[in-house]
Amino acid sequence: MKLMGRILLVLLMINAALLYIHYSDSAVADGYDKDALTYSQEIEVEYDGTHFIITHHFKNLAPLDYDIEWPKGSTNIQCVESEMSSCARSDEQLSQIVAGEATEQTYRYTLAKPQSIEGILEVEKPFAMIANATPQLTTVHIVDETANGGMWVTGLEQIGTHELEDFHYFLFAGVGEVTDLFWQQEATPLAHRGERFTLFDRAVTDEKFGEHIDELLAQFKSKHMTIVLHQGKHNIETDRFVALPESEKENIANVLFTKSVQTAYGIPLEERKIAELVGSILLGEPIGTPPANVAFAKLNETLAADDLVRLENTLREPQEEPLTAERFDRLVGAASRSEVNYFSEMLAGEAPEQLLLYEPKEVVLGEEILQDVKPIKMKGQLYYPIRPLLAAFDYEVTSDEQSIHVKSADETYRFSLIDSFYVYQEKRVNLRQSPYIFINGQYYFEEQSLLRIFKLIFEHHEEEIQVSSLRAVIEEVVEDAEEGSAKS
Repeated sequence: MKLMGRILLVLLMINAALLYIHYSDSAVADGYDKDALTYSQEIEVEYDGTHFIITHHFKNLAPLDYDIEWPKGSTNIQCVESEMSSCARSDEQLSQIVAGEATEQTYRYTLAKPQSIEGILEVEKPFAMIANATPQLTTVHIVDETANGGMWVTGLEQIGTHELEDFHYFLFAGVGEVTDLFWQQEATPLAHRGERFTLFDRAVTDEKFGEHIDELLAQFKSKHMTIVLHQGKHNIETDRFVALPESEKENIANVLFTKSVQTAYGIPLEERKIAELVGSILLGEPIGTPPANVAFAKLNETLAADDLVRLENTLREPQEEPLTAERFDRLVGAASRSEVNYFSEMLAGEAPEQLLLYEPKEVVLGEEILQDVKPIKMKGQLYYPIRPLLAAFDYEVTSDEQSIHVKSADETYRFSLIDSFYVYQEKRVNLRQSPYIFINGQYYFEEQSLLRIFKLIFEHHEEEIQVSSLRAVIEEVVEDAEEGSAKS
């Protein structure tokens, strides 16, 4: 560990006070909450081109048991004693920090260099974690012995860097964990350093732009994030940093905003489209990728204004669980009082054509449940699939390129697919707006139109919608009246 001793020479060149004053608000407070344990950590990384040797100091530990999660593929795990730390709280299996008075424990472990492409190296989940606690202040020292140059990125703020003849040293510090390590051959210069946002870019960055991004991230209480713009083609995105080609600089604000939404709502990394969609809802305008923009447009086309307000208000409330696509479906369903699976299908790659808000109530005729009649909501109005609904009342529904034809034993309708009118018993009736929509290969008619045109009555109850025919009711009343007259 001779190199770590030599690092002290480099540390003298860096204002260490900056590190601890800047993050003093993030230090672990005296006392502890066993249901919300925290700790600090200092991580020393030595990289020789084939392996990472990591010395990991867990600090500010409460006198309780902690479970350690080691990085996948880590070897040579050992507890390390020093003047500042003993191994009194380390169990024999090196899987726990057991309850005790010592507030610090140190471990050393080795990781092999993962497969990489020329000029780029990414290491996923490189560091040990305590399973039942959250890291607060994290400090990372990286000593690169390869003399390959380039730059390292952790997502934490880069406090300093120094290059000597036989190694290159980097110091990072900030709030929270380090989920990934990244190295690239191109040493992109620092363009902006802010409280929550660091940008590496060859071009001079407008300071107002940097301040705007910092303010944006502050609104979501986002952890510090790093953007690296480079001349290559790689596009790498992790929880705390993004490496983009220079040609995508205009997307920085959207990328960082989306990442901050993803962090704030606990949205899984692979469900980025949901973060883009949530960001669009909160901003009131589309951001992100085309699929997310399409989903945002469908949301606005389908939900009623009051439903959209309810959804936005729900999203602005504190979230107690991660916002997955499945849960977002439930939130949209709760806001619109419907059943939704569109966003889960979108993330599954099924690319549904329409956002369908299904009415959860069953449609019932007499005592029969109409299984094939599943109403959908559009802008707060209920639409029913015309073919299975009217079939229950002995109508036959067909269609061609120009018209929808509805026939029964004594009635005929023809609805134009070109102009707003229909023909009933050879009499034309003009319409102010079309009563139907075409979705997923079938026609749906709006509830009030079904009442007005086909004289269907819909009674909404807590768990079901009772449908009946006004004509049938009238005929039944007339028959009863005639029977009564005959008897009298």
